[in-house]
Amino acid sequence: MEPVSPKGLDLQRGGLYAMHSLVTDMNGTNGEFAIAGRAELVTDPSIRDLAVRGCPYSPRDRYICFEFKLEDCMTNTYANGVPNIRHWKEKAGP
Repeated sequence: MEPVSPKGLDLQRGGLYAMHSLVTDMNGTNGEFAIAGRAELVTDPSIRDLAVRGCPYSPRDRYICFEFKLEDCMTNTYANGVPNIRHWKEKAGP
C-alpha cells in the first residue's frame, strides 16, 4: 500500500487488526470466518520480494508491506439452524 495510507499508518502505530468474512444472509448459509492479530511492517527485502512474487499485480517500489500475525481465529457453520463454532487462539509464551 501507499506509505501515507491511513490504514497503513494505523497498523504501524498499533499493529492490531481484525477481519471478518461477509455473511451472505440472515441464516448464515455460507458460514462465517474471522481472524485477528498483529501486523508488522516488512523491512526484510527477501520477505518483501516473496510477497511481490505472489502478488497478482506489480506493486510499486514505494509501497509498504505488512505481515499479518495470526493470534485468533473463529469459524462458524450452521446445520439445521444450530451454530457450530470452532475457535483457535494462539497459546501464550513457553
